[in-house]
Amino acid sequence: MASLFTRDVDFELTWEVLQSTLEAGGWKRPLIKSTSEMGLNTFQRPDYIPMGQLIAQNTTEPMGTPHFSWGTQYNQWLLKHRLAQGIEFLYHDISGRNLEICVPRLGIDAAVDRVKLERHVSNVTKKTLQRGRDVAKMLVLDNVDTKQFRDAMRATTDGARQLYIRSLVTEDIVYYIFSTQFESVSFPFIFHRGIRRIAAEEAIRRDLYTFTTFVAGTLIYDTYRLCLQMDARKPTLIHDDIPLAHDIVRINYKTMVRFSPLGDTPKKLEDLPANPELLLNIQSWKPDPHSTAIQLDPNADWSHLLD
Repeated sequence: MASLFTRDVDFELTWEVLQSTLEAGGWKRPLIKSTSEMGLNTFQRPDYIPMGQLIAQNTTEPMGTPHFSWGTQYNQWLLKHRLAQGIEFLYHDISGRNLEICVPRLGIDAAVDRVKLERHVSNVTKKTLQRGRDVAKMLVLDNVDTKQFRDAMRATTDGARQLYIRSLVTEDIVYYIFSTQFESVSFPFIFHRGIRRIAAEEAIRRDLYTFTTFVAGTLIYDTYRLCLQMDARKPTLIHDDIPLAHDIVRINYKTMVRFSPLGDTPKKLEDLPANPELLLNIQSWKPDPHSTAIQLDPNADWSHLLD
């Protein structure tokens, strides 16, 4: 485990390095959008659409390409990529049974499609880690000079330090970090503040809320302790410039779902709440008109979602 440098001079140097690299253009403050218009405080709960409904729409047809935004092959391309993003959200990787769910067939074409989806999931993870890094820099720069931050980092347990970092993570930040995954997964379902009327749905929502906020907080904390904090005794050693430090953050991100407490969290892809927007794209299904879930025109141009 990386040592924590908690003298005032260490915190001051950490602030100076982050501020100077920000001014030099080494990083930018992330543009974090508000989730206030997603109806998280409304009486009406968002629709629950199990990811199993999307899996049922998946077929053995080749997934095609994104170049022509119509037809069966395009739908399969979109569906398989979005399923893969949901898998990354839950497992931080894709392999075995989950890869077979996305590409339920055999043969050379299937093998090629699986390689493409593995690459896609790797890119999703890469984007997630980069967003987490930018958020970590922003939060540390804004808080490292406060008594609360310094006292928390001087706590005797790792759990207490992580708990403080999680207290800084807002719903807007969570949505930003996992914005690619939330193209597939319903953010409003997880973060709506009302208790679900069906106990099984509420259990899923509560587990996913805990899961998501824990992952976000741990990612930010790992980035701070492994990449951002400075040791004033070695003022020229900037871990953020060392690839190995970021490799360890990536390894921790990919493996944290296997160990306690996340390892004990139920993780069933079929139960994951799907983003209703995706169903609007692949079939004629329409959401409840009284739902607070975001409802968009199914005839609109969705090409921007395919980045």
